[in-house]
Amino acid sequence: MEAHPRPSADLRPAPPSPSAQWVYHCERCGERMEERQCKIVCRNCGAYRDCSDP
Repeated sequence: MEAHPRPSADLRPAPPSPSAQWVYHCERCGERMEERQCKIVCRNCGAYRDCSDP
């Protein structure tokens, strides 16, 4: 009996398309954050991250 080879499954997510936008969520309140130049700002509570933050 001959076994059929299994197709190799690539479980990694597909890379984002050039038109896709990253969505950031606020660590304080959970709302969506906006990118403004080199900052990511929450419009709800005012929390922000700088582009140099890890």
